[in-house]
Amino acid sequence: MFCNKKAPAFSIAGSGDVIPQTISLSRKFSLTLPFNSNLMTKTSIIGAIAAVLVIISAFLPWISVPVNGQTLVFTGLQSAGSAFGEPGKLSIAVAVMVLVFFLIQKAWSPRVNLFTSAFLAAWAFRNMLIYSRCEMGICPDQKIGLYLSLLGALTAFICVLAHRRQFTR
Repeated sequence: MFCNKKAPAFSIAGSGDVIPQTISLSRKFSLTLPFNSNLMTKTSIIGAIAAVLVIISAFLPWISVPVNGQTLVFTGLQSAGSAFGEPGKLSIAVAVMVLVFFLIQKAWSPRVNLFTSAFLAAWAFRNMLIYSRCEMGICPDQKIGLYLSLLGALTAFICVLAHRRQFTR
């Protein structure tokens, strides 16, 4: 997927040239992208990764509940046998919108993304409250998907707040 000499992963304006870009996020962690990321800020890239994390976490286990000697496992998309519904569908839809707004480099996209990422963070917090509550003395065990969903949504929201628009001359 990343650039190699034989098959370019991404070409700029049909030129066939691949411009790999390395972004250092900290001293020990760097990210090599197969395209020119001068068009995107670090916060946009981290926010896009966080939105993808929310999408992935909808498929992971959110909670497990011991019932009558067996363990029921619920995800954001599969909650048969409960009244939770399927909040992962809305999480995926809003995370895709947040991802698209991070990728669009227009003046209006951070403004719209502020609303969508705030809604995504509130929705993830709501899911955390609903899925982790005890009912009738049975407390569920929270799994990694529930925490990753909240972490990704909050990270995307913080990246929108920290976004600085690049000015070109």
